Amino acid sequence: MDRYKKIKTMIQNIILVLYYISALPEITMILAEQGQWYTPMNQLRTITVDAMVVCAAVTIVHKFLEERDKEQNLIQQGLSFIINHIALFIPLIVFTIICPVSKNTYQLKLFLFIIAMSDTDLDEHFKWLLVVNVLFMFSIFYMNRIGMLSDIVVGRSGSDVVRHSYGYLFPLDFHGHLLSICFMYMYIRKEKFSVFDACMVNVANVMFYMQTDARMDMVAVTMASILLCFVNIVGQEKFSNGITKVLCWIYTLGLTITPFLVTIFYNPDVPWMYRLNKIFSDRLTLQKKVLGEHGIPLFGKQINWVGWGGYDGTDKPDYNYVDCSFIRDTLDRGILFEIIFIIGCICLFTQMTKKKNITGVVLMVCFLFSCLTEMHVVLINFYPIMFLFSSIVMLRNQEMLGLFTKGE
Repeated sequence: MDRYKKIKTMIQNIILVLYYISALPEITMILAEQGQWYTPMNQLRTITVDAMVVCAAVTIVHKFLEERDKEQNLIQQGLSFIINHIALFIPLIVFTIICPVSKNTYQLKLFLFIIAMSDTDLDEHFKWLLVVNVLFMFSIFYMNRIGMLSDIVVGRSGSDVVRHSYGYLFPLDFHGHLLSICFMYMYIRKEKFSVFDACMVNVANVMFYMQTDARMDMVAVTMASILLCFVNIVGQEKFSNGITKVLCWIYTLGLTITPFLVTIFYNPDVPWMYRLNKIFSDRLTLQKKVLGEHGIPLFGKQINWVGWGGYDGTDKPDYNYVDCSFIRDTLDRGILFEIIFIIGCICLFTQMTKKKNITGVVLMVCFLFSCLTEMHVVLINFYPIMFLFSSIVMLRNQEMLGLFTKGE
């Protein structure tokens, strides 16, 4: 590791640790019941986000200095750099426009974090973040056990299932945090992830499921652990081929487009659609209603989401909370965001397959699957697995096109 990368990785490790310490309380009852922590946590989070923005700027400037043609003047160098980095500047422009239009800033923050991490050691970041997230989860559970944080108990409609949050805002947040921790652990282990690791992960997964009834998170963790264990037994190099790449393209397009098609054409009078809607807890009915009301905006829309599932309850008469990440992100951030995200996923799968990073392929496949019924994509304070996109964001146009051609 060169000196620049080593120093920048170390600095960003410190910033990321402080960011997650200040941001993770948002998914728990800390800020609701221990209000004295709101201001210092918010201030620390603001400082760390600003620090990551500076790191992103350093990354861009460093890349510019590496690639500039000294025979050109500064304006020509700048224009050439912008033109040669479409994967960087088109999303940056679109995500910036979305901010004032929809009042959503998460997509820009996430993208700047990804830029900042494109020239650092992602494995090192995940090691630090794994420790922080595990310690944080144990701390929340302990605070709940001693009575400092409430256990939000929620029943599932139409059944006698009781779900516990154990200090988190909602049971799904509790299990969703486990999913994030498991995915980081799997990525760090990579080819070393064994049957023993899979058993260990799923013991925790089943225990959490018994308390939260978080079906999609449970399935996603189980699927990821089994798939990774399988490819490690067979050999990851055997999956680094064109077949894997094409299957990932088809999977991405199918998974992201299908929710829109099923929702738009949903008809409760069609038996299989009616049963599917019940399996997904009436999500199709809700999604069709909200899409009918708001349409598909270009740069997103400011929508008042009611009944988000926290400690204030979910039984509101004007409940409109859409869970599917693909539909929700399109409503919040616009169709251009979703198109960029889909193209980004295809490029990421292609790059990871070519670089023989099949662990990343497995985790992203399972992460996208979980997004069918959960709001996951832009929550950087919850799902750092999105940082995998850092491997493609700073690629030149020629390098990006090279991903889709033969050869290394």
